[in-house]
Amino acid sequence: MQVSTYSDYTTANYLEDDYFVQWVIAPTEESNRFFNAVLEAYPQSANNLVAAADFIRVFRLQQVHGHPQQQASTWQRIRVTVAQDDAATRIVPLPWKKLAIAATFLLMAGSTWIWYRLTPVKIATRFGEIKTVLLPDSSMITLNGNSSISYSRIWNPGKPREVWLEGECFFDVKHLNKDTLHIEASERFVVHSGDVNVEVLGTSFNIKNRHEKTNIGLVTGKIRVDYNLGAKQANSLVMEPGDYIEYQGKRITVNKKVKPVLFKRWIDYSISLTDATLRDVKETLEDNFGYKVEVKDSSLLQQKIEGDINVKSVQELMDILSTTLNINVYEIEGRLVFSYK
Repeated sequence: MQVSTYSDYTTANYLEDDYFVQWVIAPTEESNRFFNAVLEAYPQSANNLVAAADFIRVFRLQQVHGHPQQQASTWQRIRVTVAQDDAATRIVPLPWKKLAIAATFLLMAGSTWIWYRLTPVKIATRFGEIKTVLLPDSSMITLNGNSSISYSRIWNPGKPREVWLEGECFFDVKHLNKDTLHIEASERFVVHSGDVNVEVLGTSFNIKNRHEKTNIGLVTGKIRVDYNLGAKQANSLVMEPGDYIEYQGKRITVNKKVKPVLFKRWIDYSISLTDATLRDVKETLEDNFGYKVEVKDSSLLQQKIEGDINVKSVQELMDILSTTLNINVYEIEGRLVFSYK
């Protein structure tokens, strides 16, 4: 399917297009990207696309409750009405009953569209799942396991782009203006994560929010981090590539330089850790993969593995822990157990 196919599509054309109908009913990452590209290439067709999507959604609602013959009749009325609207060159008088049907249908479509616009999008991942998502502005994000984001379905001109995050996510934000001294409201990109707000112009960075602690690592560009100090006080700092911070208990607890590539390595490897303690490993296994981890002696949690760990499976990690720290690591009844040898 080519984007150029949709250059002069009418509402009726969209309704007859199987790929479009499937996208409205069951969107995928691929179809989202495709129709985002259509809207970018042919913004003049946005009204036709939205109208067709509304018609399909209303028909889907009617499908749930209606009789098959009634559904077929409704779908035929939609096609006829839309074809008449698209022609726009002649006026066809309708009997009053058809006018009443059309008015009722338009009211339903309008209500559905308002509800659709106001309902935020929420995307979540299961334990051990990594998911890539294209945002409405074509920014790309990658969610780690057991994480979620939410954002407005439609980002209005003149307002900031905002995303709410729980868990861990890597952001690759689209540039809207490279002039950092003259940023319009609509060019701001803000990530809300716990008590921390990260404002971006166009850059790539990683955020993790777990256990009442927020970690931020900047790969490219520049970001400003606004954080809560408590007692209605706030502070902010500007981060450069390679900067890494941890925020916990209303204060910055870690502020250091790290190789930027490390912030996004978990995208290629299921598990990526640097200079990690066994406590860090335990939290990663519980947070991202849903394991219950039992540590037989709490002093084990302070054990540290120097350097980088990059593995694609939990079993590989268990083997490394056992060999490097000289400890017992085994799984029993759905639990991972760490103990001294």
